Amino acid sequence: MEIAFGAALGAYALLIAGILVADLLLVAGTPLGRVRFWESVCDKDVLHAIWLSVWTSSLAAIIALAISVPSGYVLSRYRFRGRRFLDAIVDVPIVLPPILFGISLLVLFQRTSVGPVLRAAGLRQVGARGNHLWPTPPDGGADHHR
Repeated sequence: MEIAFGAALGAYALLIAGILVADLLLVAGTPLGRVRFWESVCDKDVLHAIWLSVWTSSLAAIIALAISVPSGYVLSRYRFRGRRFLDAIVDVPIVLPPILFGISLLVLFQRTSVGPVLRAAGLRQVGARGNHLWPTPPDGGADHHR
């Protein structure tokens, strides 16, 4: 069993390494590829996406740490009423796939009164660039997120 797991893990690592090497050779392996690569990296939208990814993942990690360490300590040390419920709540993000959360947010914003309420409050676009909200200026400008 351990040999099969090691072989599967090794195959997965080789697949990821192969994809990275192929990307490097195809994108940055030619002079034109290098120019296009740096144009893409320096694009304002790409830089915004990178910044937003780093910011949201850092914030999510801090929030998860602040919740998970105390709840893990309490769950491992004490027996109390509602312990099984708390344990189930802690397990939900592991069990449910992220796409389910994305679909449920989409339904929440488009099929319920939450979306119109947010639009009435000035939050006109929901998740057009990732899973975040930003106010749209009155002229509906495209560069409001920068």
